Amino acid sequence: KISMRNVFTATYENEIPIIQKKNIDDQIDISYKYSPEVIKPGLTWLSSVKAGFFFYGDGSQQKAISFSSGPRIILGSYKKKYFDYTDLNLQANFIIKDGESTFAFDDVDKTQKLKFELDQQIIGPLLFSYEGYFNLDNNSSNFGEFTNNTYALNIKRRAYSVGAFYKQSSQAFGIQFNVNNFNYLGSSSKF
Repeated sequence: KISMRNVFTATYENEIPIIQKKNIDDQIDISYKYSPEVIKPGLTWLSSVKAGFFFYGDGSQQKAISFSSGPRIILGSYKKKYFDYTDLNLQANFIIKDGESTFAFDDVDKTQKLKFELDQQIIGPLLFSYEGYFNLDNNSSNFGEFTNNTYALNIKRRAYSVGAFYKQSSQAFGIQFNVNNFNYLGSSSKF
């Protein structure tokens, strides 16, 4: 039996710079071996509102709206060989939800949580990444615990990145490959 799903979503995101390093490069130059964009060290405040309406073939519906807000701290410029880049992002996430999904993969989790993301350069292009959620919901069985942990090791270069990740909750392991700057029209020397 085939089930149908229709989704309508909307997202609004805002980034407010609070503290930003002065004398940031205007554009990419030869010193950017590991990033396809200029790194902007500093402190910013991120906010987003996401809304979704899910309609299923059996007539059921799911409606949800999510509010997220929190700081993002970027240290370093990702130009040096060792520990020259740290990106820490903390987002408090509050969800209002009505209805249930007929599919397990897209049922919106209404647990109040703190999203924790970290990218840390180790050596050269090798980057360690972590993403997890700290449960803030008193009524939840895993209150005060980190859930949905994902760990990754990536090799990032200006033109591409390749890496491996492990998602603890589903015990899934995978490999990802990204190509950057398809619309780059300039010419640059090899690095």
